[in-house]
Amino acid sequence: MEAVSFYTKVTLSVGMSKLLNLKVWLTVDDAAQRLSIILGEVVSEADVLRLAIDGRLQLSVYFVNYENARCGKLAPVAEAEYDEVPSIDGTGTVRLYKGPMFFSAGGAESHVLELEEAVSTLSGVYDLPMLGDELQEIEHRYQKLTNGPDVTVEGLDGSFIQGRDGKICQLLDEEGHFPSGSLPEDSVLVVRSEVLRQFEASLGNPRPLPQQRGKWTDEKLRKLWDMSLEPGMNKTMLAAHFGVTRQAIDKPLKRAEDKFSSKPKGRAFGL
Repeated sequence: MEAVSFYTKVTLSVGMSKLLNLKVWLTVDDAAQRLSIILGEVVSEADVLRLAIDGRLQLSVYFVNYENARCGKLAPVAEAEYDEVPSIDGTGTVRLYKGPMFFSAGGAESHVLELEEAVSTLSGVYDLPMLGDELQEIEHRYQKLTNGPDVTVEGLDGSFIQGRDGKICQLLDEEGHFPSGSLPEDSVLVVRSEVLRQFEASLGNPRPLPQQRGKWTDEKLRKLWDMSLEPGMNKTMLAAHFGVTRQAIDKPLKRAEDKFSSKPKGRAFGL
């Protein structure tokens, strides 16, 4: 049932190229539908989340209401401000930096997020830098969608977002006192339209150009017919997969039906 529902949604997204030019952002579900048309194959919400987790696609969050945060900029450890205080055992001193410490892929101290003292009130769209608990939350959502295991890893510094000015903000609880370990319940995961266009451009031309589509060989017609029998499949999705227009799929589909169908001709087919 989920597959049928998703296929139906893909059908409705054919006109999304115009909407993409009008919208500042798309929901993750809308982005998946858009990529399904561009790639000619089904792309799910989980696929979009996986691309974000793997660093292939920038994911953002839309704050419907106002959220508390402390913002700052990343500074290399060697340049970061700190206070030197006595160690707990009294044998030396330790450095207390003015914000969370981040580490390189090799585990070495890399950067410090030097946070401002003032609490900011934020609204609108912000990117997810995948530095803290926001990464674990997206991983959790991905595992839930794919029936995977529970994500039990938790960070100590909470979730982070990044503004267009480059500042990184640490989300706080409703009172604005402590780091928040999750994105707000009233927020929405989105993909910026410009990010989606850049991602599509990075793919080159996944769908064949008209002169590259070639003839409808028996093998190709067989594949067309087999796909047409899949639950929820329709002409719009078949056209997207084979890189032709909705109208251009009619004749080869009729040829495939005549050649491979064991049922009487005139099979009804959804739009």
